[in-house]
This record gives sequence, structure tokens and C-alpha cells, in this order.
Amino acid sequence: MNMLKHTVCDFDFPYADIPIIEVDFNSSSDGKIVIKNESIEQVNLLTAELYEVEPPNSEYDYWQKITSDLNDDIITLTSWFNSLGQVVIFYNVDPALIDDVAHGKYYNVSILVNQESDAKAKIDFVLKINNNIG
Repeated sequence: MNMLKHTVCDFDFPYADIPIIEVDFNSSSDGKIVIKNESIEQVNLLTAELYEVEPPNSEYDYWQKITSDLNDDIITLTSWFNSLGQVVIFYNVDPALIDDVAHGKYYNVSILVNQESDAKAKIDFVLKINNNIG
């Protein structure tokens, strides 16, 4: 279960702040995110983006997006409010649906809540494809 809470910029994001989840490309990644943002009173729009990324290296100290948005029914999302009034999002990512998915590749998942309003949130994490899990 993943409990994530932070916002990052749109294009490049710091290495230290991004959770990395290892997953076999024949399995899926499921998780729960709780957003502790009191300004979000309802979820009007819930979307997800998926990008192949390169990890930080000696030239760049951030993750770099190397593709456009790849999400084409690869990520499914559901949301509701818990008894504390917090947004709860369950997600499922199916890497087997990504074209050219391979061992050792990294993919940034961005979950966007109410991006067209003032009360919004953006959660990012990275999937590392590791076919040696087991």
C-alpha cells in the first residue's frame, strides 16, 4: 500500500522525493493514495499520465521524461472521501499494456486531481520494471 503526498513540477522532478515501485511487467501495481488537502472538497476530475523516464545520472540530478503521455487505459483510478474528509484514490497500473515495456525501464505515473480548479493535487511515483522479482 502506497501513501503518497507531494506535488512536483510538470517536466522534471527531484530524485529524492519520488517513490520507486518495482514491478514485473507481467504483473500490475495496485495502491492506495490518501491526499491530506483540506481545500479539496470534491473530486471533479481525476486523470493519470504515464511517461517513460530516465533516472538521474552524472549529467542530470532529476528524472527526465523521454516520451509523451503513454497512458491509454493502462492506469485505472477510483476515488472517494474517507471519514476524515480526505480524498482516497485507488490505482492500478498494468505495465504489460505499455508498448516496448522491458526489464530495467522506468515509468513516471502522475495522478492529477481537479487540475482545472484551485483545489487540486498531483501525485507522482516511478515504476521500475524488474522481471527478477519473485
